[in-house]
Amino acid sequence: MRSNKLQQLLKILSAAGVVAHTVHPMWAVPHNARRRITLAAMGTQNGAIVGYHSAGSREIVPIHSCLVARTELIALIPALQIALNTALQPREALDIHVLACDNGIDMAISGTCLSDTNTATRIFNAVHGLPCARISVGVQLQHTGTLPILTFGTLAVNPPPATFMQACAEAEQLMQTLVLDAMGRKSKHIADMFCGIGTFLGVLATKKHVSGYENNAPAVAALTKALAKPQGLKPATVENRDLFRRPLVLHELKAFDGVVLNPPRQGAQAQAEWLAKSPVPRIAYVSCSPTSFVRDAKMLIAGGYRLDWLQPIDQFLWSEHLEVVGCFVK
Repeated sequence: MRSNKLQQLLKILSAAGVVAHTVHPMWAVPHNARRRITLAAMGTQNGAIVGYHSAGSREIVPIHSCLVARTELIALIPALQIALNTALQPREALDIHVLACDNGIDMAISGTCLSDTNTATRIFNAVHGLPCARISVGVQLQHTGTLPILTFGTLAVNPPPATFMQACAEAEQLMQTLVLDAMGRKSKHIADMFCGIGTFLGVLATKKHVSGYENNAPAVAALTKALAKPQGLKPATVENRDLFRRPLVLHELKAFDGVVLNPPRQGAQAQAEWLAKSPVPRIAYVSCSPTSFVRDAKMLIAGGYRLDWLQPIDQFLWSEHLEVVGCFVK
C-alpha cells in the first residue's frame, strides 16, 4: 500500500507537469499512533453496538482491537459500551469523537437524537462518569474533570470539543519540523493560514513573529485565549477570516516573508492565486490531498515559484489517504 501511495503521488505530479527538485522517501507513522477516532454507536433491542462504520455504509462493526488507534482509545470502548447499553434506545445513533490529549481523553458525542433535551440528558447521565478529561454531549451538556490540553512548542491550548487535529502526534511533530525548515532562518514574519488551534503557529512563534488566520470560530477563540497567557513566544496573533472568500491580497501579503498553508481537503485555490502574484519568498504547504496540492502548486509555479522539496507522509495506514508537505521558493 505504501509503495502504491508513492507511485500514485508521482503519477499525479507527472500528469500535471509539476516537478519537485527533491522528493524525499515516504515517512510512515507507527502502529497504534492515531490519537483521534470517531466511533459510531447504535441502540438495538439487545443493547448498544459501538465500533466503526463499515466502509461506504452505515453498518457498525464492533471493535475490540485496532492496529491504527492508540491503545487508550480502544481500551475505553468496553466501558462506553456498558454505559450506553441501557441509555441508548433502539435506532438512536451517535457519533463519538475521541481525542487523546496531553492530559487525558476528550470525548464529544453528537447525533440528531440529542436535539431532544430528555435524550441528551439520558445519554449524558450514562457517560459522564467515564475516565475522560472532558465529556461533551451535544452542544449544551458538558462534564469537565480537567480541561484537556494540547501543546504546540510552548503554547498550551484547551481545544474545543471535536476539534480538528492532525491524526497522529508523531506525524504532527515531523510536519512542524518541516515547516520550520521551509521557512528558513531569514523569514521573520510568517502568515499561518488555516492555522486551526495553533499546530504550526505555536512552534513558529518560538522563533518568529506569526500572524494566524482561521475561519473556525471555536478554534480562533481557543487560540486567542491561549495566546493571552505568558508563553515565552514572539509576537503572535490570530484573526477570524474565511480565506476561501477573503484571501489575503497583494498589499497584505507584502508584510510577510514566509507563508504556511494548511488547508482542508479542497485546498487553497483562492489564496494560491494571490500568492502566485506576491513577492513572498518562501511557502510551506501542508496538504491532506495530493490532487488539490498539485492544482495549487501549478499556480504557484506559474507565478515564479520552484517546488524545492516534497515530503510524502503516510499518516493513515491501510488507507488510500496521503499527506504531503512541500517547500516553495520564489
